[in-house]
Amino acid sequence: MISHSNNSAPQPAAAMPARQHARSRHRHSAPPSRQNVLDCRTPLPRRHQRLPNRSSLAKPKQSQAVIKQNTTMSDQEEVRQHSLFLDHEIAVRTYEIDYAQHVSNIAYLYWLEDMRNMLFEKYFSLEMFMEDGLGPVLVSTHIEYKLPIKLFDRPQALMWVSQISNAALTIDCEIRVNNQLATKAQHVGVFVELASGKPVRLPAICKQKFHEAATLRTSAIES
Repeated sequence: MISHSNNSAPQPAAAMPARQHARSRHRHSAPPSRQNVLDCRTPLPRRHQRLPNRSSLAKPKQSQAVIKQNTTMSDQEEVRQHSLFLDHEIAVRTYEIDYAQHVSNIAYLYWLEDMRNMLFEKYFSLEMFMEDGLGPVLVSTHIEYKLPIKLFDRPQALMWVSQISNAALTIDCEIRVNNQLATKAQHVGVFVELASGKPVRLPAICKQKFHEAATLRTSAIES
C-alpha cells in the first residue's frame, strides 16, 4: 500500500501554478499593433482590385489640346476690324525689370492704364466727362501672361472696345513680341457720378462712337 502510494501520479493541484502563470503571461503581453494586423491581411484578388479609370487617364491630353487651341495667336488684321482700337508700341524701361530679368507683373497694369487713356483721348476726351461730373472706373481686370517680355524687346500692343451696353463697356488688349502673343488682358468698366460715386448709364457719345465705327466696318465689308 505504501509502495503504491509513492508511485501514484502527481495531484492536479500541482499543475495549478503553471496554468496561473500562463494566464498571467497572456494577460500582460502587449496586443498586436495595428500595423502588424494590416500587414498580415491577405491581398485582394486581382479581379477585386481597383483599377484606374481609362477615361480619367485621357482627360489630361484633352485639356492640353483645349489650352493649345485657346492660346493660338489671333489674326491681327481681324482684330483691327473691331470698332474702336488703338495701336501702340511699348517702350520697356529698366525700372520695370524684376529679379527674374523680365518685365514685372505690376508694369503691365501701368501699360494698360496708359493705353486706356490714349484710347479715350482718341475717341472721346476724359476731360469732357470729368467736366460733366462723370468718370470711368474699372470693375474687373483679367490678364494672361503667355510669354515673358524682357529688356530691349519692342512689344506691340493692340487695344480695342469689344463690347458695349447701356451700363458698361469691355476693353480687350493683346501685346505681342516678334508677332508672338505675350499677354492678353480684358477690362470691364463703368461710369460713376464723381460727387456720389454711384454708377450711371454709359454716356451717349460712347455708344454713338461705337455704333458709328461698327457701321463703317459693315459698309467696308459689303463693298
